Amino acid sequence: MRIAQDSMQTIDLSLDDFFAAGGNRCCFTVPEKTNLCVKVNRVDRSPAFKKAKAPIYKRLRSLDAFDENQEEYRVLGALETFAPEAAGRLIPKCHGWVNTPFGSGLLLTLFRNADGNVSDTVEMEMVRNGVTAELKRAVALFKEEWREVAVPSRQLLLHNIVINKDKNHWRLAVIDGLGSGEALPLGKLLPSMRRRQIERRLDQFDKRLEDFNNLCAKGLAVDKGWVRQRTEPLDNAFKLKALGLDPDVAVGKW
Repeated sequence: MRIAQDSMQTIDLSLDDFFAAGGNRCCFTVPEKTNLCVKVNRVDRSPAFKKAKAPIYKRLRSLDAFDENQEEYRVLGALETFAPEAAGRLIPKCHGWVNTPFGSGLLLTLFRNADGNVSDTVEMEMVRNGVTAELKRAVALFKEEWREVAVPSRQLLLHNIVINKDKNHWRLAVIDGLGSGEALPLGKLLPSMRRRQIERRLDQFDKRLEDFNNLCAKGLAVDKGWVRQRTEPLDNAFKLKALGLDPDVAVGKW
């Protein structure tokens, strides 16, 4: 679903609002709205670029099929109907589209801890502290709620799950990789098939926790570059590169 640019709210983001980057998108906090974030596509990983690089048979798909923001907008909208109790708690709630200086973006729930800091991923927590009693309790609660709500998801990857730390307990939330990668969407499966698929995802999640914990114990997780610890503020050159921009050209623009 393509949204008209002139119908969108404009948010004046700067590099100071940048806080995370993935393979295709970057994330920004929203000034004066601490519970929201904006995801924008990297300039050098635009949908047009990805379509041009895709195998010939995949290029028959629409441009939106190569746009992770469009996909997330569609999936989160469907999930709010399929599993409304999960929105804003186990998964982000989508608040629509916005214009930014870095292109159009998707406005989403930003999970923060009780101290106001942005919630870290499970990977980051495990690198720093291993599998603590608090994390074990959070994982057990997450699995119980995930079964109950039966949210469709692809693989539950540790870097796509954050730990929302309240004063009294921790809660996990999946911030990416939602929707079903199966030929038949989860919402259309028979209840017994749906339960089996959910259990398979959770079993794979447990295996990832175990494998990554073993890497952390051996000191290999950071050495292999699987986790970037936020130990120091990111400089503007890093942020511009993450956005797919040339720091030497763009550094004075924002």
